[in-house]
Amino acid sequence: MAHWLLRAAPDRRRARVEWAESGVTLLACGVRFAAIRIGRELVEAAVGTGDQETLDACLRGALRGGPVIADHHRRQFYALVPARAVHRWEERDAACLGTGSHLGVPRPDRVRSTAGRSYWPVPMEMPGRLCHPRAVKQLITVGRRQLALAEQEP
Repeated sequence: MAHWLLRAAPDRRRARVEWAESGVTLLACGVRFAAIRIGRELVEAAVGTGDQETLDACLRGALRGGPVIADHHRRQFYALVPARAVHRWEERDAACLGTGSHLGVPRPDRVRSTAGRSYWPVPMEMPGRLCHPRAVKQLITVGRRQLALAEQEP
């Protein structure tokens, strides 16, 4: 996985050093993959809980094992999708990061939640296996619906 991901690094040697020293490196979106940024509140609404272990398990199921990065600091999740998805993405609640964007990507072995750290709640299972954009859209739709229902409750 590391080798495949590092092909998106502007400087592979530097990226390896950053992974070794801080556990995260910036990779370019738009060639190997794009990333759909989803707010934690929307994901929690879709899943029905804020419990991290449950969120991780539900993301794995909802996105059919496609890779997801969690950024605790920014309270965001990033679903990695094929780069071409950026051309068709129209969801207002989640931006699709493509060419010209960079994403902080944790080392492939960082699969456990640690306070303030980015990690893979759904690790990449094999090089190039990404989330299907329709599955991501479905997750967002469920989250949006649950948030709307919660607003209607007295």
